[in-house]
Amino acid sequence: MTLRNVSLVFLLSGLWHGASWTFVIWGALHSLYFMPLVVRGKNRRYLDDVAVGYLWPSGVEFASIFATFSLTCIAWVFFRAPTVGDALVYLQRMVAPGSFFGTPISIYLPSLAMLAAFVSFEWIHRTLEFPLSRPGWPVPIKYLVYFGLIYWMIVVSKDGTEFIYFQF
Repeated sequence: MTLRNVSLVFLLSGLWHGASWTFVIWGALHSLYFMPLVVRGKNRRYLDDVAVGYLWPSGVEFASIFATFSLTCIAWVFFRAPTVGDALVYLQRMVAPGSFFGTPISIYLPSLAMLAAFVSFEWIHRTLEFPLSRPGWPVPIKYLVYFGLIYWMIVVSKDGTEFIYFQF
């Protein structure tokens, strides 16, 4: 019964975002990703912060973080794609020789640098609920960080792509 209910919640959350197969697949993938935890009774087990008291995560923690991020990105391809066919083509191109992996890394350096900054910031402040609101930060620094993030999002999306939730 729990498996059914969890599956329904994820599928309905997909439908809530839009009446399209891409959203249903997005919900189904999240359901599929979550099922092993439910079956093994571990879905409520890991609620604590990662690597408490350590500078870096263990190998298992790092693999879990990487797997979660990768699987979530795959699901988001379906969320963003106009059709299932488009999503499948995009996923195929992500791993095809000469496309994503064949592109010179210099093209991705600005985005990789920002990603590294975001990940580092989040990792360092992983025990805080709202890292940018932490006490002791001067207000101008907070606004500088916020402005920098907004500016970066505008610069990176200079191709005219609108914010995804504008379509809802």
